[in-house]
Amino acid sequence: MTPQEAARELEAIRAHRSDARKERYKRSKLRRYRNELVALHRMGANYHELSFWLRCEHRLRADPSTIRRYLIQLPELAGNEGMDDAELSQG
Repeated sequence: MTPQEAARELEAIRAHRSDARKERYKRSKLRRYRNELVALHRMGANYHELSFWLRCEHRLRADPSTIRRYLIQLPELAGNEGMDDAELSQG
């Protein structure tokens, strides 16, 4: 293998590994129910109740902590972080 071939091969390996390291994002399964989750949360539903609602009404299993992380990052619920930890412990 010549030095030029080795350099090209090394560059190909590094490019492949770079692509493999890139973080891939997928859409949340909660996205379809965003409006309902926000409305129920604003009405006072805690994360365990929201998890139960998703399981019963939409046959979707989601852990309360997953719902919490999803709702905290929404702009319409920004500023409610103080209550979230207390609500998570309720159930």
